Amino acid sequence: MLCKIILFLSLFLLALHQSVNHAWCYNDEITLFIDRFSPKNDLPKETAKILSNKIATILQLKILSSFQKQKTEKVNEFGHGRIKPNYEEPCINDLAGAIEVAQNPRNLYQFVLYGSFYKFKDGVILQSYLAIPFFAKLKDGNFSDYRNQHREDWCIKIYKKTALEKICIGLPNRYYSLPLIFISNDMLKHYEKLWETPIYSETKTVMVGKLEPPYRFISRSGNWMKVKTKSVIGFINIEDISRFDDKVIYFISGLISYFRGDFEQCTKYMSKFIDEQTDGNSMRQDAMLYLIAAKSRLNKKNTENETNLAIEANPFSQKAYEYVAFATFSGPQNLHQSINFFCNNKYYKLYKQNTAGLNLFSGLCESE
Repeated sequence: MLCKIILFLSLFLLALHQSVNHAWCYNDEITLFIDRFSPKNDLPKETAKILSNKIATILQLKILSSFQKQKTEKVNEFGHGRIKPNYEEPCINDLAGAIEVAQNPRNLYQFVLYGSFYKFKDGVILQSYLAIPFFAKLKDGNFSDYRNQHREDWCIKIYKKTALEKICIGLPNRYYSLPLIFISNDMLKHYEKLWETPIYSETKTVMVGKLEPPYRFISRSGNWMKVKTKSVIGFINIEDISRFDDKVIYFISGLISYFRGDFEQCTKYMSKFIDEQTDGNSMRQDAMLYLIAAKSRLNKKNTENETNLAIEANPFSQKAYEYVAFATFSGPQNLHQSINFFCNNKYYKLYKQNTAGLNLFSGLCESE
């Protein structure tokens, strides 16, 4: 009998905990989990631990510095995005492990960054991976990660035959093997655990404490980030990470901005990534698709250049054609003009020829 009572109370408290999480979750509350990077060299255990901590802290600060939203009604607003580093033993070995950690009801992470590092000459080289788990929509209209909107889903309404129908497309991919990242010893020597970072007064000259959990980042100005802890409000200096290779950070930051519905910021970061990632790999192709989506959802009509590049990069990609089509229906034409333009342009004809599987646009064109 006692066991049944304990079980009932446990289930009740779990349900209460989940309902509280649900009630207080913001749509821009995106969480990135950074697992502890494991060494590929044969390093002493303590050396490997210290390097892993430094890597997690540098990645966290560098990505956090991009969380500041594009100037809107609230200048310098960070929103409710957060990054959770793992300073303990690595818990992820592969994609399946990353998804399992992310979808655990106690975690519910929208992004998981994990990988390994090599000690190399005057620094370390990171081999990193980004996993983006899927969270299903629940019967009450919310999602299993407690957001009531998934802004990363791009939805439009079009007439198909006689009825207005809502169609949506998701992300191009949910897993990325990221380009190698180099972190110099000069940068590594300044950081270990984030909560040991000195906090300075508003004059930036007097140390008033150290960053300790719980803490919240408020805004960024140049090389300084304003933070609030339980006992103090002040500033931390991030000048040392300004020399970090930003290419991978641009892509991750663009994705996070896209999830948060900050399409202006997404446009900025994805454009920078495309400019720096000259290799025509799948990440660059996907960055073009995110750029098409972000510009279209901002009602910035000029996506022709990205559209052409996306199709040319992968003429057999169904996802690329679908993003191009969605951009068409987000264009300046009225609905009738958009349908005529879509059904008669070269992209739709190529889409019909080169892709298989579900056709989101079947029944739209009169000729079908």
